[in-house]
Amino acid sequence: MKQPKRLAWIDYVKVFAIFFVVLVHVDCSPLCTKVLKAFLMPLFFILSGYLFSYERNPKYKPFALKRFRQIIIPYAWISAVTYLLWFFVLRKFGNNPNDAVAWYVPVAGTFAGMPPLLVHDIPLWSLVSFFVVEMIYYPLRKCLKSDIGIAEIAFLTAWGISSLLPDISPYLPFALAPSIAGLGFYALGRLLRTRATHTGLGNAKSNLVALAALIAFVISLKYNVASSFYKGLYGIFPLYLISAVSGAWLMIWFSKAVSAGKSEPGLIRFISTGTLLVCGFHLITLALIKGVMLFGFGIPPAELTDGVLRGTAVALVAMALTFPIIYVVRRYARFLVDK
Repeated sequence: MKQPKRLAWIDYVKVFAIFFVVLVHVDCSPLCTKVLKAFLMPLFFILSGYLFSYERNPKYKPFALKRFRQIIIPYAWISAVTYLLWFFVLRKFGNNPNDAVAWYVPVAGTFAGMPPLLVHDIPLWSLVSFFVVEMIYYPLRKCLKSDIGIAEIAFLTAWGISSLLPDISPYLPFALAPSIAGLGFYALGRLLRTRATHTGLGNAKSNLVALAALIAFVISLKYNVASSFYKGLYGIFPLYLISAVSGAWLMIWFSKAVSAGKSEPGLIRFISTGTLLVCGFHLITLALIKGVMLFGFGIPPAELTDGVLRGTAVALVAMALTFPIIYVVRRYARFLVDK
């Protein structure tokens, strides 16, 4: 089967987005964190939906097995590695030592796919969620034949769960609460692909849409509370939906503008193909940085990451420290990520 042409702007979006994930976990500024959380996870689901194709995946079972190898196998081994690091080191000497957590809690969280229980490496919930979303979307789209219909059902359900079961939704198994909302954004991503919407610079219409998206993002963010996607908590859901879609649109628009007419740097492609590993290991590298600065130089973590500039610097170093992991896995253990 003919391989689809690689889209440079997709790589740029993935790199920007995974860096913002690291920056969120640096927790350098409440406003910065609120802004990024308003659109980051929806953006990843939109990208995944954009890249999905029935033509390349004509049958459900082979597709499910392929995605199991590409998502769940890495989820399992990354969780095992980070659990051992957490158990023997990080829970005793990390930034937020949590000896009160029993050894079996992360293990149970890994098997059940419950985000709050993944205390050893909480970003791993997203891998479970992506797998769940794709396993649901594939047959549902075949049945309903409408991405708009899927998005409507998913968003209404997510809104209902977050409103009626706010205390329970984070503990639904297999990251079900964020997966329901993620299903809606995944469908929107597929809709974006099928409509072939142009979002790059140099087009007056697209620039006006981007301006409108920016205004919508700022207003919706102003009047909504901080969200927590992995907990299935969105504040005022319609406002969250507006900020998520407008923020994701702006990131796509900006990435197309940056990549337009340019050759793609090798570093961008390298990071883009390693986003799963950055996701899985950046909390470890963050803990390493904070530990070295605290025990080696006497700089407390709160001071190290105080402010956006310091936080950005720490986030860049933390992401860079995952690059050797990406290199080693892709060169010597490629089967672990099945790429």
